[in-house]
Amino acid sequence: MTLRRFLGQQAMLVGVLGLVMLGHRQITGRTLKGLQDVPHLSDLLLYLVVTAGLVWASAAITWRTRPGATLGIRIDVARTRHLLTGLIVGAALNALPWLIPLLQGTVVVEHRPHVAVVAVATGVGIALLNALFEEITSRAAPLALLAQWPAWRAVALTAFSFALMHGIGETLSLPRLAYLWALGVVLAVCWLRTGSVWLGTGFHAGWFWASLVPSGRMQSGALFGLRGSLGVALDIADGVLIVVALALLWSLHRGAAPPPTRGPMRRADRAQAASLLVVMSLFAGCTRDNVEPAMATASALTPWRMLEGRWRGTLNDTAPFYESYHFLDDSTVEVRQPRDAGDTAAPLSGTLRVRANELRTGNADMEWIAEQLTPERIGFAPVRGATNHFQWERETADRWRATLIWEDGGHRRSRQYRMTRIAPPVAGNRGAVELRRDSL
Repeated sequence: MTLRRFLGQQAMLVGVLGLVMLGHRQITGRTLKGLQDVPHLSDLLLYLVVTAGLVWASAAITWRTRPGATLGIRIDVARTRHLLTGLIVGAALNALPWLIPLLQGTVVVEHRPHVAVVAVATGVGIALLNALFEEITSRAAPLALLAQWPAWRAVALTAFSFALMHGIGETLSLPRLAYLWALGVVLAVCWLRTGSVWLGTGFHAGWFWASLVPSGRMQSGALFGLRGSLGVALDIADGVLIVVALALLWSLHRGAAPPPTRGPMRRADRAQAASLLVVMSLFAGCTRDNVEPAMATASALTPWRMLEGRWRGTLNDTAPFYESYHFLDDSTVEVRQPRDAGDTAAPLSGTLRVRANELRTGNADMEWIAEQLTPERIGFAPVRGATNHFQWERETADRWRATLIWEDGGHRRSRQYRMTRIAPPVAGNRGAVELRRDSL
């Protein structure tokens, strides 16, 4: 019964959040996960309504299953200290992967414009609200529902669920899944040790904000932008986090005192848990992203500012097609497909965006990610709604080549188009990029 209630509560979260995020993106064109786009007031109101409803529903499921169970939401002086301690520790630990390379000089501050106090306050506020929401719905309620399980098994299972839930709106690779699972374990132990959500909320919010600080998204609360690669530092930090999570689970398994309400796990629950872990493992394998994204820094698109303007695409004697590109800033490009050379009112057909140190292009139906990124060439691989690859190669400021690549009956096919400028470029604005670990 408890496992079924847990699965139902988690399915409710995934279903509601998935539908709301997809619908919001289709209607507004904005992606709010990880503050990739600047939230509007209407976005914040929608977020508050949806999350409040899910918190209420999760609490109702928990209290119906286990009358008298506590979610640890009440706050007092001691728990306020927990919140502040979590903020400091979470921010400090997740800042190390970029702070150490910054001190060593392997990455540098690319730009540091005027800090918007309102934007910083908004970013911190959203980080706290989202952390509190996830600590209630992904930690307190699930762990209360599974209170009769051994602590280490309940922690491991809820951490898997927490990791898989972050697959909403993104493709989870196995390293990303392991990283999120380990973070879920650490946050679950925070709840077990304190009996409240506040230490985990502070740690979670501080962890997120440390990723936002150097992202360059000033409108979302960043303080500056970085230039350079953090790949190795992030991989080492992820490995350390996973080792810590495994050590915590081992500590729980070896006899760390569980909450007093815990009892023996029924045989039926053990069988269902094993089945669920098998399904989760298969899901993780199916969602593994075989594409290794290229690292996209804040200056990655600078050599490609020559795209600004309108272009004619030709292939031998076939009819030409037309595309136009407009840089909103250094990390966002609008793409349109005019009907002819004189069409200047074509609707938006897609975007080219640097987000989370990754370059992606597409629209609500299809998306590709850059697996090769140099000043002379960009190679894109499909991640959603498409099967073909394509490449862009610069020739001059007014000419480049686009190569479409696909599989046909097991054979690799390609078609190359020559792109020629038909309108002069228009000056764009400047912007920045963000880190890959801030979408919690």
